Amino acid sequence: MSDVLAVALGVLIGALLGGLGGGGAVLTVPTLFFLAGQSPHAAATGSLVVVGVSASAALVVQGRAGRVCWRTGGLTAASGIGTAAAGAALSPLLPARVELLSLALVMTVCGVLLLLRGRYGEGGGRPVPHAGRRTALVGGTVGLLTGLLGVGGGFLVVPALVLALRMPVRTATGTAVLVTAVNCAAALPCRLPAEDLDWRTVVPLTGAALAGALLGSRLSGRIPARTLSRAFATVVLAVATLTAVHTLAT
Repeated sequence: MSDVLAVALGVLIGALLGGLGGGGAVLTVPTLFFLAGQSPHAAATGSLVVVGVSASAALVVQGRAGRVCWRTGGLTAASGIGTAAAGAALSPLLPARVELLSLALVMTVCGVLLLLRGRYGEGGGRPVPHAGRRTALVGGTVGLLTGLLGVGGGFLVVPALVLALRMPVRTATGTAVLVTAVNCAAALPCRLPAEDLDWRTVVPLTGAALAGALLGSRLSGRIPARTLSRAFATVVLAVATLTAVHTLAT
């Protein structure tokens, strides 16, 4: 993969993560697998580096803008630390074919949720009973997917926070970045020693994603989330289809 292409894709990945609260990994894994020629396991591990660093940068901007619910985000993230580590430990036991098909399924779910996201409204309303239990369940599930498939889970967190906890979309977007950053940090130490990453590809992709995340975070308050969500949903569903077709054909 050329440096120019890596930079362009990295900026796109970071911008979507910073602007929508997630989605970086569902593009990063296919990018490293299809374009950089890495194995599915190595691509998932490299994705944790790219997404984790860019999510951490986006969190700074989102936090300063007051779009992060630290209490709910902290509980969600803490609930996923153990499951993220468990998923990362189990990942080597998962056949590459199953891992890719599972990733395609997750991407399809994300794409559909994004298309439906415009119907969620801005959330809010009455407090949800037993919100702590729901938050822990969301965090544990997303953490498991992060460790197992190398996805940050932001696009699963945002709809879950809005639908299950009635959190405003803007706040859910910023809070999802916090969850993503923590999940990546929890899963990466378990996966990194077992993989020989191509740092010549991962480093420039991470740097570009970092810049894109800062840009996307600053623009997230100005561009309608519904517009960005619908556009990215199309990309996610297309990549999911490509991943599934390629995996089933080989």
